[in-house]
Amino acid sequence: STDNSTTSLLVKDLNEGEIYRFHVVAINSYGRSGNSPILTTIAATYPGMKYTNEMFRPIVTTVDQNAMTISWVPPPSDTTGGSPITGYKVYSYIGVSYNTKTFPKPVKQEVQEIKVLGSSSVYGSFTALFRGSETESIKVSASSMDLKYALENLETINIISVSSSESGWRITFESEAGDLPLIETTSG
Repeated sequence: STDNSTTSLLVKDLNEGEIYRFHVVAINSYGRSGNSPILTTIAATYPGMKYTNEMFRPIVTTVDQNAMTISWVPPPSDTTGGSPITGYKVYSYIGVSYNTKTFPKPVKQEVQEIKVLGSSSVYGSFTALFRGSETESIKVSASSMDLKYALENLETINIISVSSSESGWRITFESEAGDLPLIETTSG
């Protein structure tokens, strides 16, 4: 319970890695409102904030004409945000040129755009679909961070970066390179 001018609450003594659910009910002299939508979150920090991807670059440990072994250093525990690592996905790219000093990243990260067509007075919401998974409703006025969280909440998307563009957002797939299927949108 809180007074009518407070719209935030610090919840303390949470257990790292545990999932918590929150909802809000407004109260006035006539009674209670309905429940707000439920927010489900894990008690963790945003992973990897003080490390670069270069720190975890795989290295070749053995190679012959038919096989190759790669290895990598596991990310430090403070990069996982309090959520334990449950496995790794390893991607390989056939037919890509060598990494060289003049061309250090031959595999390009996929960049896609979601554009809002219409005037600046457009409002409403949309959903985004990727590889068969669909987001919850996203407001047209959502921030880049809101869109990032909505997309990364899909099981089919790992790590992305999202920036605002002139008429929407630019999405860069950080954990998957190469030619990926398009993100599809539907009106919300």
